[in-house]
Amino acid sequence: MGSHSPVVPVGLRWMCNKVRVQSTGQYTDEHSDFFRFAHCAHSLCVCWMPLGDYTPLDGTLAVCCGSHKLTGYTKSGMDMKSELPEGFEKFAKDAIWRTASFKAGDILIFDIRMVHASTMNTTDAFRISMDTRWQPAKVQGGNHFGFKVFKPSDLASG
Repeated sequence: MGSHSPVVPVGLRWMCNKVRVQSTGQYTDEHSDFFRFAHCAHSLCVCWMPLGDYTPLDGTLAVCCGSHKLTGYTKSGMDMKSELPEGFEKFAKDAIWRTASFKAGDILIFDIRMVHASTMNTTDAFRISMDTRWQPAKVQGGNHFGFKVFKPSDLASG
């Protein structure tokens, strides 16, 4: 995000309630959240937080290193297969994916353009996590999918 500036949550009522649960055999395909927020995504970041202690066997988040630097972030679409930047298929052939074991309360913050996925949950337990989107406080608020995006002045006034 460049310079250090205060940030505010995007779609606070909606995104802070975005809890994800993955059961045995479930995973999330590779995608970039940019395309869901293409109309406002140029300065957004994602914050992913596991709500328990998980290893990659539980279905942890994995990021595709360097994918946020691709230039193909120009189209918008809701279909998961269109949520990859142009040129990603070629880039992915030599791409490095990273994941880790996570403890409850850890956070992973990344650019909205970063292609990410989850590993498959191969355990008998649920993997529960939460994700939110954030933007610099100086960015104007707005309406995203019918949910108000709060400006700092909105949050201060309750």
